Amino acid sequence: MSAYVIGNFAPFKHAIFSYKNCLRNCLLAHGKAVKLIREKAKTKPLIGLAMAATTYIPDSLDEKGIAEATKNSFESNVGEGSNALYMDPIALGKASPMLKKKLSAEDLKIISEPIDFIGVNVYQPSNTMINKEKYNADSLPKTSLGWVIDGRCLYWTIKHYWERYHLPIMVTENGMAAHDTVNSDGIVEDEMRIRFLDDFISEMEKAVDEGIPVIGYQHWSLMDNLEWCEGYEPRFGIIHVDYDTQKRTIKKSGWHYRDIIKEKTE
Repeated sequence: MSAYVIGNFAPFKHAIFSYKNCLRNCLLAHGKAVKLIREKAKTKPLIGLAMAATTYIPDSLDEKGIAEATKNSFESNVGEGSNALYMDPIALGKASPMLKKKLSAEDLKIISEPIDFIGVNVYQPSNTMINKEKYNADSLPKTSLGWVIDGRCLYWTIKHYWERYHLPIMVTENGMAAHDTVNSDGIVEDEMRIRFLDDFISEMEKAVDEGIPVIGYQHWSLMDNLEWCEGYEPRFGIIHVDYDTQKRTIKKSGWHYRDIIKEKTE
């Protein structure tokens, strides 16, 4: 979507028809790869894929509010384009509306080779894209890239994906960008990331407590690195990297993350 429709990632195209051809090829390659791995693996594999998967937080927690958020997450232009477009063919064996004329019955049979889990990459809620008047983003903190920080989006993404696809969930990416620097005492004071970790992990635990099979959490990222088109300025790591000297400095959030892991595994 970002490469062939929006055009902000390589190869920087605005070509909807090329996009559908590319997507069909990717989906077919996915299904064939799953089948091949199962045939050739020497030990039983657990196979999944990672999705840029953020969904909608309900405007209200009554039945109507939740139903509307679920529908927006998979049937709105934004929801279909980031969720159902890919996962409906893979997990349900059916094409989303955008691909109905592109995927044949034989294609869907190949694409829907059974998988064991879904990975979700979650950073901010989809509420920032439509129905903005119902979501008070201005009152919430932002990352250095301007992304809204609202841990509820992780809970609702896990819940929406589980209820639609009934596959275990792995949080494959979750984190935030900041302009982190090492102070004169050799410390990186990234208190916002500490609050981010506490917020998002507690929302994930809420899903676990409801019985949703969340099989793991992977923070993005271990170290500062290249961020797609934004280069090296946004720092996502819990370890600071001096790009001139390559010196690594564990940020306060890194030590905090260690303590979270220790607490949860004792």
